[in-house]
Amino acid sequence: MRVIDMFDVGVLRFPDHNFVVEGDLHYTYREASRLSHKMANALNAAGIGERAKVATFTPNNIHGLIAHMGIIRAGATWVPINIRSTEAEIRDALDLVDCEFLLYHSKFSEIIAKIRNDFPAIRGWVCLDRAEEDAPFFLDWLDPHGEQAPLTSNDPQTPSALMLTSGTTGKPKGVILTNLMFETLANAWAAYFPYEERPINLCVAPLTHAAGAIALTLFYAGATNIIMPEFKPGEVLANIERYKVTTTFLPPTLIYVLLAHPDLKKYDYSSLRYLHYAASPMSVEKLKEAMAVFGPVLTQAYGQTEMPIAATLFTCKEHVEALSSPHLQHRLLSAGRPTHVSVIGIMDESGKLLGRNEIGEIVCRGNLPTPHYYKNPEATAELQAHGWHHTGDIGKIDDDGFVYILDRRKDMIITGGFNVYPNEVEQVLMAEPAIRECAVIGIPDEKWGEMVIAVVELHDGATLDPADVIARCKAKLGSVKTPKRIDIWESLPRNNNNKILKREIRDRFWEGRERKL
Repeated sequence: MRVIDMFDVGVLRFPDHNFVVEGDLHYTYREASRLSHKMANALNAAGIGERAKVATFTPNNIHGLIAHMGIIRAGATWVPINIRSTEAEIRDALDLVDCEFLLYHSKFSEIIAKIRNDFPAIRGWVCLDRAEEDAPFFLDWLDPHGEQAPLTSNDPQTPSALMLTSGTTGKPKGVILTNLMFETLANAWAAYFPYEERPINLCVAPLTHAAGAIALTLFYAGATNIIMPEFKPGEVLANIERYKVTTTFLPPTLIYVLLAHPDLKKYDYSSLRYLHYAASPMSVEKLKEAMAVFGPVLTQAYGQTEMPIAATLFTCKEHVEALSSPHLQHRLLSAGRPTHVSVIGIMDESGKLLGRNEIGEIVCRGNLPTPHYYKNPEATAELQAHGWHHTGDIGKIDDDGFVYILDRRKDMIITGGFNVYPNEVEQVLMAEPAIRECAVIGIPDEKWGEMVIAVVELHDGATLDPADVIARCKAKLGSVKTPKRIDIWESLPRNNNNKILKREIRDRFWEGRERKL
């Protein structure tokens, strides 16, 4: 089943219900379907055929979501470009994916003007929100074309999207995501997060990442997608009450911001069924606070660009069970249990599968992992070594089947011959009331090889005594894992999905050295 088929199920069942809303503008499923057919025909008229790479460069936008439907309706491959990319990164991305057509938001008109003459292979440029001198307005571009597009390939292995890895630990790679991968994802979410009523999905986090993957799993149920172009915490809280939102996805760092907002207790959140979080571990203390405020609605998903977020799931019921019993609260540190669409193992460096509670790399088998990186056979071979998909995450599986992600393999710190997993240290630091977000890394040290340090971002107006925090960490973690120093930064670098870019933090400390552990 293709992604567009999932959308068409919603069109068939709920034609006159709103598919997408942004402010005063809205489209029903029937209207959005008509526009997607016209767009497929417009792409065909421009010489864009099946498997051609069509990019979008836009914040969350009502026409951006419809454009996504039109791209896959045409059988082309959707390529979302990170809106936080620099000009050089955009050039690299368009070159890497062999882009043939681009739709963009006028917010990025200036950067588009700088690069467009350097990409003669791109057959067309369309602006999603207005007409521009060198690009037609999206709706005007669609207007002349018919409302019934030809059928395209039904091969489940056909690429639906080509996404770039986040680059948190190195240069981004192009990841092929097939129709089969998205079908597998949708089946898992429908099984674990069912709906008897039509969902109202608040799209706050970028639709180019996990939030977009979750949105497509709800098309079959006739979900209305409420678009927010940017994260404004007060508006997020108000919109949950205003639209009677049933589901939303937020990375933990944005949940922390909501919890600190002065209007947090002003609104009614009783409509929420699922508040999904993923993309990075969540502080146990903040998790408890969020459940107290929003109710027993928190869920967690684990995946990555190369493996959509259904490798493991941590349900609302499991969160409640873990919170209600002191003997089970350790599960709040987990990413839940493997779903019925994924086989999860723990593997050592030689390719040997390890037993319960043994620490190694998390590996996966099934239809979720990507078949390959785009034009990168060497990286693909490494990704699929020993017949398993390698996540690059270090973790373990406990006796009850819960999966614990200790850290990225590349983030592990080796100090004095001991392995230190930053996430364990970060959990302790995030219990400090003054700390909004933190990153624990290893920096060069002549005696220990690497020294454990923490870089923290504080809540507005908060203060912190590093020596006191270090003392409290030592009492909980021991001396080896405790940061030797704590640096306070005004803000931590993040990517488009609000993941902290430890690579950029680490680079500041390793600058000028040939080797970066």
